[in-house]
Amino acid sequence: MKVNTAFLFTASICYHVASALRIDSSELRYLSVTSPETSQLQNFQNSNNDIPKDGDMFEKRADVQPSGEAPLDIRINDFFEHLKGFTIMGMFRFAPFAAESPRLDRELTELVRHVKTLPIPDPILLNRVHFAQIVFQDMKYASEIYKTLPQFLDMNELILRNLIQLYVTLFNYRDLDGSPNPLMHEYGTWMRSLSIATEKWAQEFGVVNKSPIALRLLFDRQLSRVRGELEVLKSAMTDEA
Repeated sequence: MKVNTAFLFTASICYHVASALRIDSSELRYLSVTSPETSQLQNFQNSNNDIPKDGDMFEKRADVQPSGEAPLDIRINDFFEHLKGFTIMGMFRFAPFAAESPRLDRELTELVRHVKTLPIPDPILLNRVHFAQIVFQDMKYASEIYKTLPQFLDMNELILRNLIQLYVTLFNYRDLDGSPNPLMHEYGTWMRSLSIATEKWAQEFGVVNKSPIALRLLFDRQLSRVRGELEVLKSAMTDEA
C-alpha cells in the first residue's frame, strides 16, 4: 500500500511538470528556433527579394555599349572636344591635325556606325555625330588645301590661309548639336572683329600680287563660306539680345 502511494505521488508530480512545460501549438509560430547565423542568412535572402531587377534599378540606355565603353553621347562629346584641341588662340594647327587625321577618321566612322545601329533611333545623337562629321570634314579640307600651299607664302596665299583658319575655328562658337552659342564669352566682340578682318582680307586679296585663277576661285569660295557662317552666328547673337 505504501508503494502504491509513492507511485501515485511521483506520477502526479510528473503530470504537473509536463503540463507546465506544455506550449500551445498556436504559439510556436511566434518563437524563433533558428541560430543567429541562420537568422542572418534568412534576413539576407529576404532583403534580396526586395532588390529590384537590373531593368528596374537602372534606366536602360540604348547608347550604352555592350563592351562596357562610355555612352555614345560622352564619346561624341570627347571627340568634338578633341577637334577643338586643334584650334588654339583662333589658329588652326594644320600639321598636328594632318598627323592624327587617319586615326580620327576611323574613330568617327566607328561612332557613326554605333549611332546608326542603335536599337532605338536617337535623333539627338544623330544630330551631334552629324555635326562632328561636318567639323571634321572642314578641318580635313583645310588641311589638304594647306598642303598645296608653298612653304613661303606670298600675300595672297597668306590671306587665303588666314581665311581657311578662320572658317575652321568658327565652329567653336557653336554647341555640339551645331546650334550657335551666343552666350559664349565675348561672343559679340569676336563676331564683329572677325567680320572686319574678313572684309579687310577681301579688299587686300589680289591687290599686291596677281593671283592665279585657281587661287582666286578658292579664295572666293572660302570667303563665301566664312561670310555665311558669320551671318548665322551674328543673327543668333541678335536673337538672344
